Amino acid sequence: MKKNKITFAVIIAAEIAAIVISLVVFNGLFSLWAVCLLAVELAAATMFFIHAESYENQLELILVPFFMSPIIATFIKTKSYLIIVPIAAIFIFLTVEGIRRRFKKCEIILNETDDKAEIYADKSVLLIVPHQDDDINLMGGMLEEYVRYKSDIRICFYTNGDFEVSAETRLNESLKVAEFYGISAENIIFMGYGDRWNPEDGHIYTSHGGKTVNSASGKTMTYALPDHPAYNNGAEYKRENVVRDMKEIIEEFKPTDIFCVDYDCHTDHVACSLFFEEALLKVLKDNGDYRPNVYKGFAYETAFFGEKDFFKENIVSTVNERRTDYMQKRVNFNWHDRVRFPVSAKAATRFIGNSSVYRALSFYKSQDATDYAESIINGDKVFWHRRTDSVLYSAKITVSSGNGKLLNDFKLFDTDVLHNFPLSNIKGMDVPNSAEFPESGIWKPDVNDEKKEIKVELGESKNIKVIYLYDNPSRTDNIINAEIIFDSGKTIETGPLNSDGSATSVETNADNVSSFVVKITDWDGDAPGLTELEAFETGIENPLRFIKLTDECENFIYDYIIESGDKTKLSLYSYNAPELSTENYRVDCDNKKCLAAIESEMIVVACPKGESCMITVTSKDGFSDSARVSNPKNKKILKKAIDFDKYHHRVLKSHKQKVYYKKMLLHFYDELMWKIKRTK
Repeated sequence: MKKNKITFAVIIAAEIAAIVISLVVFNGLFSLWAVCLLAVELAAATMFFIHAESYENQLELILVPFFMSPIIATFIKTKSYLIIVPIAAIFIFLTVEGIRRRFKKCEIILNETDDKAEIYADKSVLLIVPHQDDDINLMGGMLEEYVRYKSDIRICFYTNGDFEVSAETRLNESLKVAEFYGISAENIIFMGYGDRWNPEDGHIYTSHGGKTVNSASGKTMTYALPDHPAYNNGAEYKRENVVRDMKEIIEEFKPTDIFCVDYDCHTDHVACSLFFEEALLKVLKDNGDYRPNVYKGFAYETAFFGEKDFFKENIVSTVNERRTDYMQKRVNFNWHDRVRFPVSAKAATRFIGNSSVYRALSFYKSQDATDYAESIINGDKVFWHRRTDSVLYSAKITVSSGNGKLLNDFKLFDTDVLHNFPLSNIKGMDVPNSAEFPESGIWKPDVNDEKKEIKVELGESKNIKVIYLYDNPSRTDNIINAEIIFDSGKTIETGPLNSDGSATSVETNADNVSSFVVKITDWDGDAPGLTELEAFETGIENPLRFIKLTDECENFIYDYIIESGDKTKLSLYSYNAPELSTENYRVDCDNKKCLAAIESEMIVVACPKGESCMITVTSKDGFSDSARVSNPKNKKILKKAIDFDKYHHRVLKSHKQKVYYKKMLLHFYDELMWKIKRTK
């Protein structure tokens, strides 16, 4: 609050000074009462912007006309007076810009170490996204690593992105991005479906019965580029064709790891997520020995519309915002269950133009993608893992009431209607939002159903080690307790299920199970139920195992600067790996002038001013991670250079700000010329 008051006072003082200059220099150009009225309006506008917590550069933009108009008008009137002011301003700008460029050019991009092989090597990866730019939104910083470790990666675009821009433009942009990353054009798959749909036809996802729908651009069949056709070129726009094509793509390549956008606040993102889950279920049923790792993530909330937090001395990790009503009410994943993938050191830079993610985004010119770079680039990319080895996909499920088919359809959400998401202004940014809750995919027993039970018949005996129950994520209708009754007579009580709809894991260790019953015995609200029921023969959730160095706030680190003093504390993110301790890990430091040791479950690093060192943590199991820690002498100058890089990006490089400046300056120039003409 104190900072806001200081900022407010400085801005008001600057505006008043600009007005006084105008009054003194212009003489009769402005009347006194007009200037006073303008001062009141400016004060009110400034107060509004500050308390609305809008963008910093919006505050700066308010000042532009009131600093520029006196200079321009005075120059026009006197032809020579105050010419030194714009010259001095240009000189100061060039000096600061020179400092920024020197630091940017001198930024040392770490040579990649080989400690991410456990994550990125020997994989076959399929990324499924709706639009051309969502590939970077979802996996920017990870694509570089899969390529570096020579894994086989394919990117599948569900739509042509042809809503406001031609498909030719957007598809060619995605091919340029693939070339930048070193991914062969043959590994880029265009499904060729429309970007949004004709309102009269409705969305393709909700169009059943073999209906052909028109896209928003008036197309009815899949298409792509002449030399890079759609996967099933010329297929009619029918939901059945989307599911078929997506199923065939998965079956053709059978990737070990599939990444897909989740239930984002965009109709095409929602459809892509649900189509994928529908297609994958068919794949799993038809291919009993194929069980890929599935990772679902958000292209919007944790990236495109995420926190604008790039410009710092040390890169920060993705934060749990849930700023919109939509994300607060319907996210059915526990934030603590997320898998945090480390990114390429080439992505985690201090100066935004040096980041490989920024350079990749620059190819998506039609989307002004670099405008959102500071939200997209973080020290990690977050996903939620879905197991695909449940034995219930082909099981016979009967329920006492309700629709039992929803319990083993792999979908945690579903919807019968897809509307465009209205916008809400969050921290100065228009973000898609909705108060609607997708309830179509939830099994709900009837209110008068006294049994409220599910019977599962497996067909053949299985050893069930663990059962996952996904509660109705409504926050008001939740299961307090349920009984799992096996055919052997063994009964297990679940206790309260996770009310956010994330998986509640119940260890069963039941052998030779042919059938079992789940009976709801206690609940809150009027509509208790489940979105999904899964049973597994093993307790292994995800075979992936790795570690990553973090700072005290759990931000992943790559090239870390000690913020104050000569010491810092580091921690360790361990995914399916032992926790940090002297028994499990050793720490090495490559600079004799620096020290590193494990103390009280933290890594304490001492690094004198002007020194740097490479810290390597190695587990007894062979997992390792490295990061550079430095204590530069010129930290204050570096911080100023980073701050100026922020303004350089937001004001000079940002497409939106260029348009904003242009319109505003033209407006004030026109008004100024009109007033000058009136005084003649």
